[in-house]
Amino acid sequence: MPTPLTEKHVVWLDTETTGLDPNDHDIIEFAALREGTEEWLHLYIWPDRPENAHPQALEVNGYSIEEWERRGAISMEEALPQITRFLRNCILAGQNVSFDEAFVRATMKRYGNKDRIGYHKLDIVTLAIVHLRPLGLKAVRLHNVCKVLGISNEGEHTAKADVRRARAVYRALLDPSDDLREAWRFRMASQ
Repeated sequence: MPTPLTEKHVVWLDTETTGLDPNDHDIIEFAALREGTEEWLHLYIWPDRPENAHPQALEVNGYSIEEWERRGAISMEEALPQITRFLRNCILAGQNVSFDEAFVRATMKRYGNKDRIGYHKLDIVTLAIVHLRPLGLKAVRLHNVCKVLGISNEGEHTAKADVRRARAVYRALLDPSDDLREAWRFRMASQ
């Protein structure tokens, strides 16, 4: 019997990957935060197919063999059961969360993992479009939205920092006052 939606936790997640195609590229960092319990899962993962990695993606993510060794990277074989257990019966949330979900699902398929993960989604891109486009925001990249809302972009393109930033954006956009909207409009105008 399915878990009622009202009993599902929101899980904020972000992945860093070796490229943009979930069928050809790999998850190399995974972070997720369970809303309400503040429980984290944060993993550095060795790429399965390093030969497919896009050099620009590795540069953006700060990947190097030495750095991943230092951070205690594990194999996807070890990481995937932890990931699917954490994402079971939840509402997936994040910035462009379908991207992260596609990578998790493609990895599950590649490994023959039959676990079920959440399929309901909360995407802050939609909230940013609804709340900030009318004020003049042209691009809803997380960096831009954070800048307008006054949220730090420190650590961007690391999974754990991006989870924190996405959740902060969500909270800021939930119920903005007129004063906040005016401050956002001012920030956009001064860019």
